[in-house]
Amino acid sequence: MCALYMLFTPDRWVTRVMQLTFMSADFACWLLALAVGNFVLCWLAEKVFFLRLAQGLGRLYTYLRPAYRKQRRQYKMLLDEMQNSK
Repeated sequence: MCALYMLFTPDRWVTRVMQLTFMSADFACWLLALAVGNFVLCWLAEKVFFLRLAQGLGRLYTYLRPAYRKQRRQYKMLLDEMQNSK
């Protein structure tokens, strides 16, 4: 909200304190569209693209190194030992 305020309708004292220059409404809208587009692209990359990339790289790694065996986490092994000893 602060960014939108400073982008479209800053008061005179805000302009003076922050040394903002005049910006046309078309250019301000263009900057806002770029920011929203960047947010959507980053969100999609995080939720879709990077997950598939990580899975693909994991499969490739196990395919290239068939002797590799993923080790179980230490805390899971300790938890199993504690539960089985009761």
